[in-house]
Parts: sequence; C-alpha cells; structure tokens
Amino acid sequence: MIAVAAVVFFMASRARATTYYVSAAGSDSNAGTSEVAAWQTITKVNAANLVGGDHVLFRRGDTFEGTLTPHNSGTTGNPITFDAYGSGDAPIVSALTTLSGWTSVGANLYEATLPGARDALMVVVIDGATQQIGRYPRATADNGGYLTFESHTGATRVSDVDLGGLPSFVGGQIVLRVNHWVIDRGVVTAQTASSVDFTAPVNTSSYEFENGYGYFFQNHIATLTAQGDWAYDAARHVVTIYSTAPPVGVRASVRDSALYVVSLHDLQFQNLAFEGGSTRTINVSNGSNIGVADCEVAFSGTHGVYFSGTTSVTFERNHVHDSLSNGAQFSGGSASGIIARSNLIVDSGIRPGMGDATLATTHVGLLVNIGRDATVEYNTVRNSGYNGLSFDGDDIRIRNNIVDRFGSVKDDCGGIYSWHGSVPLTLNTGRVIDGNIVFNGITAPAGTAEGVSGGSASGIYMDFYAGGVAITNNTVYSVPYGRGIILNNSRNVTITGNTLYGAETGIAMTHWLFSEGPLLSGIVIQDNVIFPTDSSGKILRYFDWGLDVPMTATLVDRLHGLGTINEKFLRLAQCDAILYALLSGEHRPGSAA
Repeated sequence: MIAVAAVVFFMASRARATTYYVSAAGSDSNAGTSEVAAWQTITKVNAANLVGGDHVLFRRGDTFEGTLTPHNSGTTGNPITFDAYGSGDAPIVSALTTLSGWTSVGANLYEATLPGARDALMVVVIDGATQQIGRYPRATADNGGYLTFESHTGATRVSDVDLGGLPSFVGGQIVLRVNHWVIDRGVVTAQTASSVDFTAPVNTSSYEFENGYGYFFQNHIATLTAQGDWAYDAARHVVTIYSTAPPVGVRASVRDSALYVVSLHDLQFQNLAFEGGSTRTINVSNGSNIGVADCEVAFSGTHGVYFSGTTSVTFERNHVHDSLSNGAQFSGGSASGIIARSNLIVDSGIRPGMGDATLATTHVGLLVNIGRDATVEYNTVRNSGYNGLSFDGDDIRIRNNIVDRFGSVKDDCGGIYSWHGSVPLTLNTGRVIDGNIVFNGITAPAGTAEGVSGGSASGIYMDFYAGGVAITNNTVYSVPYGRGIILNNSRNVTITGNTLYGAETGIAMTHWLFSEGPLLSGIVIQDNVIFPTDSSGKILRYFDWGLDVPMTATLVDRLHGLGTINEKFLRLAQCDAILYALLSGEHRPGSAA
C-alpha cells in the first residue's frame, strides 16, 4: 500500500510539471505556459513557484538583463530545468547594462553615471570585447608596462627616483608586482617626485615587497589615453571613458552575478549564455545535484564560474571566456562529486591589475580545490595568466585534458598545479594525472628584478607537500623556462610513462628542511621519455636545501633514499644535483660527489 501511494505521488508530481516560456517580446502578465503567452523578464522567472520537472525556456536570440535567482529545488531524478527554445544564438542572461547620457568633459573624455551606486566597477564591454581599465604605463611600454621601485617603506610606500614629471595619480590605484606569483594593488593617497603612498594591499600580511620589482597606476583619468580606456570614480558613481567620438554601445557590470544559486538542489541549466557578473558570473553555493551544460560564460569581473561547498556537480561542454580572475572554480572542503568535462576555458586572468587581488589562487583557468572526489577530463584550458589547471583534495582525477599557454601574467607556476599548504597535517591520496597534454609555458618577467632567469612555468608542478599522486602517460612540451615535471617536498608520487621535451629540465625534485618531518620520499620514476631543450639541459635535477654539514651524501646515495628511480638516470651526464648545506642560517652551495 505504501509503495502504491509513493507511485501515485510520483505520477502526480510529474503531472504537475509545467513548461514556461520567456521572451523579450512577452509580458509578465501572461501565463507563461506557451510561446504566444510568454513571460518577459528575469524578475518574473525569479518569482515563479517552480517544482521538480518544470522547465523554464528562454527564447534564443534574446537578451534578459538581471540575475537569475531560483528559490525552489527540484527532486531527485526530476530537476527544475532552465533551457532555450526557438532558433538562433543562445539566449543571454546579462549582468551588464548599456550606459547612456554621456557628457563630454574635453580631451576625448566622456562621462556617464553608473546605475546602482556601486562601490566598484569591474567590467566594461564594447563590441563584444572586455576593455582595459586605464593604466600607466601601458602594457605595450618598456618592461611590459611596469615602473620599478628601488626601495619600500612597510607596505604603504614605494620609492622611485623616476617619478618626477609624471601626473598625479592620487585617488587612483597602484598595482604592484610583489613577487613572481603575487600581483596586488592599493589606492594612491599621496605622490611626490620620488615616492608613492597608498593603502596597504590585501596580501601584505603574507608577502613583503621585494625591491627592484615593478608597479603601475590604473583607474585614474590621467591613465586614459587610448580608445576604450576607462576609469570609475566610486565617490561620484561616474564612468569616464576615452573615445574619439561620443561613446556608443558601452556596457558595464552592474550586478554581481548573472546566475546566483544558494542552498538548492536538483537544478539543471543548459543551452544558455551568462555574462558580465561584476564578481562571479555563475555563483553557486551550498547546493547539490546541480548541472550546467552547453552554456557560455563571458566577461566576468572575477571568476566566470564559482561553485562553493556544492556536491554532485556536473559541468560539461561549456565555453568560459574573458574572466578577469579564474575561468571556473570549484571550492570548499565539504564539496565532492565534481565532474568537469569537455569544457573550453579561454582567456582567464590575462590582464594584470584587473580582477580579484588575492594570492596564487587567481589568474587560473580551471581550479578544483575541494575535500574529495572530482573528475576533470577532456577539457581544453587555454591562455591562463597563472596556472592552467590547479587542484587539491583527495581522489582527484585529472585526465586527458589539453592545457595550452599559461603563466603569462604571473609565474613560478604550472600547466597542471597542486599546492598542499605549509603544514602537511594529512597526506593526500587517490590522485591521478593521466593522459594530459601540456604545452606553451610562458614566463612573466615584466615587473620582476630577476627577469626571465628568475621565473619559471613548468608542465606539471607538485608544490609544497602536494603528493599522493600518480603522474602517468602525460605529454609536456615547450616549457623552455621550466621543468617538465617538478616535485617540491612531495611524498608518494609515481612518475611513469610520460613524454617530456622542450623543457629546461625533464624532472626536477626539491627538498627543503623544515620541522614538520621527513619530506620528499616515496618517489617512483620509471619508463619516461625525456628530451631537454638542448645539450645543456638536464634530464633529471635534484635540489637539496636540507643536508647537514659536512656534506657526505652523493647524488646517487640521496636519490636511492627517495624511492625507486630508474638506474639509467643516475648514470647519465644529463643528471645532476645541487646540494646545499644549512649553516648558521645561511644556505651555502655544496657539490654532488
């Protein structure tokens, strides 16, 4: 009897399922249940009391301004689906709005008021392209558009003898290359002929400035010198743009997201386009059983796609592009069951100074940083400002992806990268990097004191304590200023069946001496094919910063202690070690006997 009642309830639920239509030519007073009686706005959709099995269909070719914010969940096996109908381009849910009422203020500068009295403006789009916020020097200038500071005072002043003669940038922003992997910014409060004062950037508690590094100014009218350059005055809520004629078709981000989902389950989004979120264009948190398929995500102020604390996510066949921070990110220790498959993620974090000013978790194409269980496969990740594909967590499968061009804005990075933190309280397990193709590692020397020699972009990079991984059957090439594979204090790593060529070093391992205990162990290296860039390159290189004085270990002895390594490596001239002794707090180079 109970089973019969359950079946009757299920059939009744299916019978109640309704298809709703939304068209720019519709009306919110319509029933919405047919194409000729379609709703018109996102507001109407958000107010709808949807149930499992319902479909909401947006007309192709139309644009709907607003944030899609469902407030009902579907049921297991019976999701609420948001989709498209008709023919033509995918319908667009847009967090952008077109600016109007431009006023000329002279010198090819025009002003317009940004609706919504927002504290910040992240994205300006003209003719389908994200516009550069005004900056001085321009990115095409010498040193990649970076000035150089000779010294600094705390985290709020830099000194540069070449500041004389420049216009005042007070009220604008200063963008600082703090080191190879951090770019930060503050607001300029004072400027002289030899120094700049500014509010402390957000990362100064973790990283101190390094003298001889670079900076530039942005978001000030004095930086507006080329068509489309823009700045935003938050106090007046005014956008200023450089244009040789009255601006037309200028769109700006006025909403944080185009899709916002909180604590819901069993939802499916497909065949739609989302654009222009000031922060995260797609923002989903604390949900479950969420699917996004065959969608486009574009022009994002920070992350294109951001899932936080959400379980059982399927994200497949989507095109994510023009994100100012990360392309797609899946985060949260409670998150699990992530599938990211067959997506194209392009142009993530490639504009220095724009997007989110946080640490090495930005300027990444695809980032999966969860508790456990993710499958990341058959994706193409192209043109990322920092890491191409980054991950952390247990039971993570990175398979058959293509990662092309990474490290163009920040470096000391990897095409496929993992970092486990400064204290290895637990060891990761069940991680696989298999069958991927990684190429075109680009270093970012502009704004650094060392230049090209100080930066690196490696193919597969297991950074501090990242381990518990099998690295198998991958192809890495064209990383001339990096390593094919690098292990940094890693444990329990198997490297087999990989083809590595066009790298400064095929496989590199680095051991640092810290108080947490023995590191860089359980290493297996067998049956790899390695061709360095040239005869001076190395097949295998080992760095040891932890040997006691006097140094008695030979390269072969030390490598034998790491695990199981192909004996042929240990006898080739293209293998070496750089052994360092820790003596009175100083690292001093030794020799490999």
